[in-house]
Amino acid sequence: MKQGSGSQMRVYMKIGDENRVVGQPRSLARIFLPLKSKLAYRMTRLATRGLADPFSIGLFGTRGIVDEINSSDADVVNIHFVGGEFMSIPQIGRIRKPIVWTFHDMWAFAGVEHYSSVDENADWRTGYNSSRNRSRLPLIDLDYWVWKRKKKHWKQPFHIITPSKWLEYCVRESALMEDFPVRTIPNCLNLDIYRPWPVEAARKAFNLPLDRKLILFGAIGRDVSGRKGFDLLAGAVGKLQEKNGEFDLVVFGQSRPANAPDWGFPVHYAGRLTDDLALAQLYSAVDVMVVPSRMDNLPQTGTEAQACGCPVVAFDVGGLGSVLEDQVTGFLVPPFDTSALAARISEIASSPDLRREMGLAARERALRLWEPRIVVQKYLETFREAVNLNDSC
Repeated sequence: MKQGSGSQMRVYMKIGDENRVVGQPRSLARIFLPLKSKLAYRMTRLATRGLADPFSIGLFGTRGIVDEINSSDADVVNIHFVGGEFMSIPQIGRIRKPIVWTFHDMWAFAGVEHYSSVDENADWRTGYNSSRNRSRLPLIDLDYWVWKRKKKHWKQPFHIITPSKWLEYCVRESALMEDFPVRTIPNCLNLDIYRPWPVEAARKAFNLPLDRKLILFGAIGRDVSGRKGFDLLAGAVGKLQEKNGEFDLVVFGQSRPANAPDWGFPVHYAGRLTDDLALAQLYSAVDVMVVPSRMDNLPQTGTEAQACGCPVVAFDVGGLGSVLEDQVTGFLVPPFDTSALAARISEIASSPDLRREMGLAARERALRLWEPRIVVQKYLETFREAVNLNDSC
């Protein structure tokens, strides 16, 4: 709206009173969303393997949503996340307006998984087919079945936006969408909130010590699949003990668990933060943010931390190369070298000058890449391209 374009958001369950957000009544959503999710979960028991990461079948969808979209006065439809059976695969194919789809993971061009193997012979690269090794598959190969449904129902190319260059590369490499128009536009941040805050005040707000080097990372209890790499983080922390005993660890996203792991360092649990201002102050309070993911697109913890002037250390995998600039706003280390991860964490936290230099560069990079006006203009350009292409067809 601030850029002169009207918008309306369609969600499954509306929370709050924003009049531009439309969703089902919460009473209905609370009944049907768990029901659809349970049915989808039971179907995945027939899948090629046990699934720990998020998955979507795209079978059920939301009743009436396509008619609602097609009869609206919208010039373009910007799809974001449609998992959790919010929209079915055929429903997406029946939308008769220009579609710009922002990918937040690999699901749209893969099978049921939101993150899949990136091997050179991965099925999303070569095309899922019925000649896969049947001896390793159960009665129904859901990955193959879901991918074939996408191929059948998505005949008209979408305009695709990926937040990271890595995900753009994956789209171009995919058998399903190699010819679809795609460009990288990062997610924007509210840089009036996500900005450097006074360190001493920020530490006092979270009751953190003023005289210790603080290392921040996200919740450790929800990494069921291992994709977020918290086992790798534990290995790096173990190596930090050999280097320096002046560190404290700070964990956000959870409170102290009943059986808290022994990290060998003092640990401060900040709890689950739903307030952007509180989160920005926490980033400002620490010396370095660690993102140990084995695979990720453009994790917001990495971009938010840099916007607050906090350097980031991560493995050089997936979209992490779009999150930070190596040796300028933090460090990218070889995948999954925990010794190198520990060394770079220690290097930043042990050098106030390096931490300050990287923090300033990180804030400058945030202003250059993730400022809302810059990002929105790129979106508007893509919307216009999608509408013009649709008019010419």
